[in-house]
Amino acid sequence: MGTIYPKITVVTPSYNQGTFLEQTIRSVLCQDYPNLEYIVLDGGSQDDSPAIIRKYAPRLAYWRSQPDDGQAAAIDEGLRMATGQIMCWVNSDDPLAAGSLNAVAEFFNQHPNTEVVVGEVCLIDEIGRPITYLSEPCWNTAWQLYVRNCIPQSSVFWRRTLYQRVVGINPKLQFAMDYDLWFQFVRQTPFWFLGRLLSYQRHHLLTKTSTIQHIAAKENPAVARLYLPNFPARTPLRHFAWRLHRTLKKLIAGSYLRSLVGYRAQRRAWESGSLTQPGTLAPAAGPLWACYGETHD
Repeated sequence: MGTIYPKITVVTPSYNQGTFLEQTIRSVLCQDYPNLEYIVLDGGSQDDSPAIIRKYAPRLAYWRSQPDDGQAAAIDEGLRMATGQIMCWVNSDDPLAAGSLNAVAEFFNQHPNTEVVVGEVCLIDEIGRPITYLSEPCWNTAWQLYVRNCIPQSSVFWRRTLYQRVVGINPKLQFAMDYDLWFQFVRQTPFWFLGRLLSYQRHHLLTKTSTIQHIAAKENPAVARLYLPNFPARTPLRHFAWRLHRTLKKLIAGSYLRSLVGYRAQRRAWESGSLTQPGTLAPAAGPLWACYGETHD
C-alpha cells in the first residue's frame, strides 16, 4: 500500500519582514512535501517582501500583497481559504525544520483520532544561531496552557475538521491570537505531543515579544479569564514566583518542579472542566538537532 500524503495547508502572514521572509518561504517549499498548499499573505510591505514572494509565486497556492487589518486578520483569512486536511501557520520570521511536514503527516496517519499535535521548537537569534532548545520531557497541556502560556505556535498542527468546529482566529487580537485558539482547541480535544523538532522561532528586536509587551500584558490575562473565569490576576507576588520558577527551571532538570509549581492550577482547571486531560505519547525517534543549519536546497 502506498504512502498517504494528506494535504497540508501552511499560512504565512507577513509585513515588512523581507530580511527573514525568503528563508521562511524556502523552509516550507523545500520540504518537498508532495501535497502542500502554501498561502502567503503580505500586508502591503514597503520593503522587498513583494519581490521575494513573486519569486516563489509559481509554487504558492495563493498570495497577495495589499494593506490588511493586521497579522491576526491575515491568519484568519488564510485559514478560512485553506483546503488542506491538516493546517498550521508559520510567521514570516519563523522557519520550519527540515522534514517537519512529512513527520506531521506520518503522525496523523498513524493516529487517526488525534486532531492536534504540538512538537518541539528551537529559539534562534537574528542570524539563525540557536539560543534555547525547548523540549518537554513530560508534556502537560494544563501546565503549558494555563500556567506557562508557552505552547510553541509554529510547531502546532491541527486537522481542518477541528478548526471548523471552533470560532477560529480572533482578528481583533494583536498578540494572543494563538493563546485564544489553543483554549478553543483544548475544549474540543486533547493536545498530543510529538517529541521532534518542527520549527524555529526567531528572537530579534522587531518581534512582537520585543515591541508590544504592553499589549501582551493586557491580552493574555483577558483571554485566560474569558475561558477560565477564576483565572487570578498576576499579582506582584505571583509574578515574582513565575520569574523565580523560570530561573530555577534552567538549573533543575526533570519535571518535578513543574509539577510542584503547577499542580494546584492544573487541578483547579481539570476539576472545573475548563481543560481536557492531555494525551501522552512517547517521544519520536531521531536526532533533535539534525535539521539545524541546513540550507534546504
